[in-house]
Amino acid sequence: SMVDDTEAAILFFSDLNVILYYPSILPNVVFTNPQSLLNIITEIIKHIVYGINCTQPSDAVFVRARREGIISLKLLEQDFMHVFKPQMFEAQDLINLLLYLGIVSKCKCNYFMPSLLKCLDATDIEASLSKHPDSAAPCAIFYENRWLECGTFGFLITSLLSSEGWTLAFKGNKLLCVYSNCIKMYYNTCVVTFVDRVSLIEIHLH
Repeated sequence: SMVDDTEAAILFFSDLNVILYYPSILPNVVFTNPQSLLNIITEIIKHIVYGINCTQPSDAVFVRARREGIISLKLLEQDFMHVFKPQMFEAQDLINLLLYLGIVSKCKCNYFMPSLLKCLDATDIEASLSKHPDSAAPCAIFYENRWLECGTFGFLITSLLSSEGWTLAFKGNKLLCVYSNCIKMYYNTCVVTFVDRVSLIEIHLH
C-alpha cells in the first residue's frame, strides 16, 4: 500500500541519515532537514550558556541551568516556544527525543543536560580529587583513536543515570561537583567521580 511504501522509504532514507526519523518515540515526526534539529538543540545551549537572545540571562532558572545543567519542561515551554510546532513537535517531544539520544537524563522532577555545564580546569580537578582520597586505584577507559569523540563523556553519564542505582551527588537540593569534564555521582552507597581527560576517562572510587 501507499502507506507501507511511504514508511519504507522514510526508514530507508533515515538509515542513510538523509532524514531523521524516530518511530519509537516520534512516529508522526520526520526531520527532512537534519540540520534543523541540530539548530534547535544548539539554540537552546547558546541561549542558556551564553545568554544569546536571552532577555533575562541572570534569572535563577538560567543560573541553575548553567551551574548544574538542570533544565525543566517549563523552561523550554516558556522560553523556546518559537522553535516548536504546536500539536506537531512540542517541548515534551524534544525532551523525549533528548532522553532517547542520551543527551539528557531524568533528574528528580527535571532533566540533567551535561552539555550545559562549564569545564573545570586541571588544577581544580586535582584539588577536588585530593579532598576525597580514592579507596582503590582509579580505573581508566581508553579509546583506539586515542581521543574521545565529542559527547562521549556526557553520554556515559546520562546512560549511567538511566541505570538502576546511579544518581547525581546532591547535598540537599544542590548538586555537588558537576562540570562538563568532572562529575561526582553515587552508586548506591559508593561515591564515584568521573573525569574526562580528553584521551581517556578516569573513574575514581572514594
